[in-house]
Amino acid sequence: AIKLSVDNVVKATVDGTGLVFSGGQILTKDTSGDASVKVWAGGSSDPRLQFTVEGATDYVIGLDNDAGDALKFCRSSTVGTTTQMTIDSAGLVGIGGTPTSISASTAALHVIGTNAELKAETSSGTGWAFSHYKTPTASWTVGSDNDDKFRITNSTSFTTDSRFVIDASGLVGIGGTPTRPLHVFSAN
Repeated sequence: AIKLSVDNVVKATVDGTGLVFSGGQILTKDTSGDASVKVWAGGSSDPRLQFTVEGATDYVIGLDNDAGDALKFCRSSTVGTTTQMTIDSAGLVGIGGTPTSISASTAALHVIGTNAELKAETSSGTGWAFSHYKTPTASWTVGSDNDDKFRITNSTSFTTDSRFVIDASGLVGIGGTPTRPLHVFSAN
């Protein structure tokens, strides 16, 4: 190892692998010198892991001391600048910004943006893309099934308890799968 000292105090060390340890950080570069990864220690600054490719935008993952030590994924070299995703100390997740919850007892995924989108996409021709909502006394599923129908069901499955269905041709069913433009199913 090579050590750089000032007044008998080691300021930097280069080990046999090319890692540089200096001032509370670890720096490594690829053989071309164009890419690097830095690990910055905490102290009074934000502890972070920084990824750099020469001529490209830096990315950093770190704890933001100014935001209650939230874990932030940022498209910059500074934690808290151009934040792409945040996980706060309560476990709330914000994509594109800082998460907010409805109440103290609410877990949240908060997508923020001009055109915010949540996308569920199946990679199988026989699969479903859906969202499930469950409480101790109720279970609802919303999404699209493999027959190209949008469904809201009062169950954990798309095959039972369809309460609202729209098929690909625009037929609408309330209480079941439609066979006419507006099909209302009733037990009476």
